[in-house]
Amino acid sequence: MPIFYLFFQLAITFPTLMEYIPGPHHRIIPGIIRSKEFVLEEAKEHRATLDPSSPRDFIDCFYIRMDQEKHNNVSAFDMENLAFCSLDLFNAGTETTSTTLRYGLLILQKYPEIEGKTGTDAQASCLNPCYGAVSVKMAQNPRKDKLSLSMGSGGSKEAN
Repeated sequence: MPIFYLFFQLAITFPTLMEYIPGPHHRIIPGIIRSKEFVLEEAKEHRATLDPSSPRDFIDCFYIRMDQEKHNNVSAFDMENLAFCSLDLFNAGTETTSTTLRYGLLILQKYPEIEGKTGTDAQASCLNPCYGAVSVKMAQNPRKDKLSLSMGSGGSKEAN
């Protein structure tokens, strides 16, 4: 269990006591407040350009529903929920993406024979009409712990 998680659990369980103990738990609440303020700022920009007939994303849909339930006093569609739902979605997406990348790299590390096939697939899928052709070349590296990639006309990069 990481030490940060332990401090966080103790801060929730014993908030008064943890105010006097130094540690990373003192940065949690200010970080959450800054994140919430950022989301609310973005939400205000969305509100100014809201077109109910053409919602662009989650925030627009949330605002449309807020307007529909304006007269409902017990509605869960308020600015507080908008901020925390947006943050939850962002955190879930970040976690999902990092986990997918981690397992993808572990699979490539465990099965080096599919590395070449992956490079061929990447070359085939990098022809995007929006960005033009992107050339991806995977070079065989004598060291099995490094992967050599080069994109476009630039130099190659080695990844551990």
